Amino acid sequence: MDRRPLEAALGRARYLALYFVSGLAGSALSYLIAAPNQPSLGASGAIFGLFGATAVLMRRLNYDMRPVIALLVINLIITFGWGGIAWQAHIGGLVAGVVTGYAMVHAPRERRSLIQYGTCALVLAVVLVLVLVRTAQLT
Repeated sequence: MDRRPLEAALGRARYLALYFVSGLAGSALSYLIAAPNQPSLGASGAIFGLFGATAVLMRRLNYDMRPVIALLVINLIITFGWGGIAWQAHIGGLVAGVVTGYAMVHAPRERRSLIQYGTCALVLAVVLVLVLVRTAQLT
């Protein structure tokens, strides 16, 4: 996936915030749901977050959704079709990417920064709660 259209639409700071929030959300969901001894590695949650935000942006711009839907379907088939893939990270990243992307793409101009960064903070708060809940379960 070419990052330039999404990065151009959001700007570098918001794009990086989206990437990191999605990655952390994917990791948190994996930590919460997966078995404690299940290893997980990579930035796939962040990548799925970018997929989700790209879908939101394409929908907002009334672009043809078929390419991004096809990409998501193929990646989800791979995610659930092969063993050893942390599907929890993919789904967590995708949900965080859609939520954060929606806030970034649809925020009204007069309160844009507040809504965009507030949504990032809200998603990060949810991530923190998920991590704290799972840590309490394991200790």
